[in-house]
Amino acid sequence: MENIRKIFLEQIEEHTDTFNNLSTCLINSTIMSNVLLALQEIIPSCTRTRTRQFLSHYIVYYFPNEVIGEIGGERLIKASQNLYNVHVKEKHKENDKENEITHFVDALNEYLSSFTEWQKFDKEKLAGTYRDAYRLLSEIKVSSPIEIQEPAEKLERTLDKHTKQIFGVDAQKILNNEINKDILHKMEKFVYESIHEIYWQNMIKQLEENSFDSLCTVIEDVKICMVALSGKNQLKRDEVEASLDVAFLKNVLDVGMAQNQVKCLLKYCLRFLREYGQPCHDTEIDELNKTTDSLYTPEVKNTIELLTNIIREIATRINNLVTVVYKFLSNK
Repeated sequence: MENIRKIFLEQIEEHTDTFNNLSTCLINSTIMSNVLLALQEIIPSCTRTRTRQFLSHYIVYYFPNEVIGEIGGERLIKASQNLYNVHVKEKHKENDKENEITHFVDALNEYLSSFTEWQKFDKEKLAGTYRDAYRLLSEIKVSSPIEIQEPAEKLERTLDKHTKQIFGVDAQKILNNEINKDILHKMEKFVYESIHEIYWQNMIKQLEENSFDSLCTVIEDVKICMVALSGKNQLKRDEVEASLDVAFLKNVLDVGMAQNQVKCLLKYCLRFLREYGQPCHDTEIDELNKTTDSLYTPEVKNTIELLTNIIREIATRINNLVTVVYKFLSNK
């Protein structure tokens, strides 16, 4: 329990001044790993997913309006406050540690339960919003002059397109109350992928403006994952640290002399993925190696976009590999 409190006080609390600072802090790979280990001391079966849910209570605690809005999250807010108080504010006697852990586990379970309940409520609100939009458009088309009907129909076609992207082949069901878990999962996936697409498009824009901070942040996250996957193999850990020297890379990027270093870094990451990943992906890694070889050659028309795509593919594969390993370890 003391380790969780210490992580908050030393690494998280200073970032609670704004929503953006706190949310950025909480998705940091190092903090995620540290909190996971601290939680596993109390709950050995704790997973990364559960750790992310635990970390989310800080956002709810400090910025409830930004997360929840005005209605629908009263239980979640109360649960986040209780969980926060139990592990940050409450002080227990030395001989009362068992009772302290019990209180913490109970508070965490109540928060996770209310979090799940709120997520379901929030998604149902989104589906309700779609139904309301369709109903309003229908009324406009029926009761409006000709000049209004055409733009309304155009808007409806746009809405249809986005609805199908979110709800898939079952898009029509949102007109009824038949939203099921599969449809909600598709909606989550669409939102997740859309947000990530925006992130990587923004990365391309930054690189075109010779800003490398976000790129180096991604590489740093990849390095942390690779070090974690190296386990107790100190030789491999040292090799990763040397091959992904992010501070050095940023310096040479800033002075425009990093083509060779970037290619070496990418190829090392791909070798690592081949070494630690599943053999069924070897052919895909070979193709990525060929793509990397083509970087900075006259044949490539958009080097920045190609570089971003390779980095994105590496980051995704490394994260997937970490998820598989942690899942395997948690089931042992």
